[in-house]
Amino acid sequence: MRAVLVLAFLVASTAIAARADALAKRPCRGLIAPSPDGAHVFVYCAEWSGNYADPDAAAIRAACRASGLYKRGAWDAPLWALHPRAEHPDVYAANDGAHVAVADRAKFAAAVAYAIKDDREADPYAELRRRLLAVPAFEFYSRGQLVRTVPVGEVVRDAQETFRAEGVIAHAEFGADGLFRVRSKDGNRTAWDPATGARVEGTGAPPEPELPWAVRNLPRFVAEHLVWVVLPLALLLLRNAVRRELRALTPSA
Repeated sequence: MRAVLVLAFLVASTAIAARADALAKRPCRGLIAPSPDGAHVFVYCAEWSGNYADPDAAAIRAACRASGLYKRGAWDAPLWALHPRAEHPDVYAANDGAHVAVADRAKFAAAVAYAIKDDREADPYAELRRRLLAVPAFEFYSRGQLVRTVPVGEVVRDAQETFRAEGVIAHAEFGADGLFRVRSKDGNRTAWDPATGARVEGTGAPPEPELPWAVRNLPRFVAEHLVWVVLPLALLLLRNAVRRELRALTPSA
């Protein structure tokens, strides 16, 4: 079963790497992300293209010159600046005017593609799973300062959901209580305190059970020592076959 999972992971890596490359080559698109109550707007200044649903989109595009959180209507300068280290970010702004959550789809896909590799460990599936669950899912910022990077393993229940090339978040929003609520693409629901980055509701991926040493190392042991079992046996069978041929060729007395 583990061999099948590892093979599936390796096959999926090609598609994910290609998707990550496509995202990286696409020009960064400007972003307008209002808070749930509409009082604040996070603006990501990049290439403005397409239509924006925000009623102040035209004013924002005309006035804003710095990425950060703005009070609606005061477009001359942000309350605090933040230019995400992201190529294609999804940004969620809280009502308090202090906190945002940022998820970068391109960086996520690149991190997953990097994690999927054959490191030839004794238990490659467990190592691969560990790396995938460590991929950043999103980040919390407070007034432009990084609070915490949340790994995939704390957001999903199913490790294979990390194969989503554009992230693991199906839906996310800040609630009226200030918590950041996330539904992952495998249906797992969690809630987070943006001030600390701590998960306050829900659970993440369960830990991989540790296999006994003998079970983890048996495939490698067999592969390394099989030749010393097969070679003598083959030589024995060959010797017996030669002896039978010689007896058949020797005339009877």
